[in-house]
Amino acid sequence: MVHRIRPHADHLNRGIDLDYERSHDAGLSWVQYVQKTTIVPRESAPTLIVSERPDPLPDAFFVSIDFWCVSAPVRDFMTGLFGSEVAFYEVPVVYKTGHAPLPPTWFVAFTQFCARIDWQRSKVASRRPPQAPEFEAITLADVPMAAVFEALPDEGHSIWIEKTLREGNRVFSPGLDVYVTDAAGRALAGAFPDAFILRKHA
Repeated sequence: MVHRIRPHADHLNRGIDLDYERSHDAGLSWVQYVQKTTIVPRESAPTLIVSERPDPLPDAFFVSIDFWCVSAPVRDFMTGLFGSEVAFYEVPVVYKTGHAPLPPTWFVAFTQFCARIDWQRSKVASRRPPQAPEFEAITLADVPMAAVFEALPDEGHSIWIEKTLREGNRVFSPGLDVYVTDAAGRALAGAFPDAFILRKHA
C-alpha cells in the first residue's frame, strides 16, 4: 500500500501569512531541481520565512507547491523513519514587524526520485499540448486510487517523489506529489495528528 502525503496546513486552510526568500545566488527553481531528479540544495532552500502570526507555526506546512517546512520534532521523527531519504535545512522565522523571532522551522528536501507507478494499470488523463501537438502528455486522473504502483522492494519505511518519464512522444508526468509507504505514512500521521493528509493508492 502506498499513500500520497502532504501537510494539512497551507495559506488557505490555516490562514498562514507567509513570505519566503531564496538566496540571490540560488540556481534552478525548486521545481526544476525536482524535474531533473536532483535534490534541492541548501542554497536554493528558503533563507527566510516571515510571519505576522502571533502563535507558533504548525508542525508541518506548505511553503510552495509540494515543498514542505516542518518543526524540529517532525524533522527528528522523519529522520528516524527515513534516514538519508530526506534532508533538512534550517530556516529562520521572524515577524514582519520587528518582533522577537519565532522558533526556526526546517525545509524538507527529498532525495529519492523513483519510477514506481505502473502507468498501464493506473487511471490517467491524456492531452496534446497546443504548443507541441506531436507530444502526448499523460497525467494521473484526479480520482481516488488513481496511481497503481509496482511491487515495492519491501514493506519498510520509504518516502519519494515520482520521476517524469518519456517514451518516444509520450510524456508521463506524475507531478510533484510526495509518496510514502503504508507503515511509514501511518506512523508519521499517528505521531502528529492533524498535521498530514494521507490519500491511499493501490
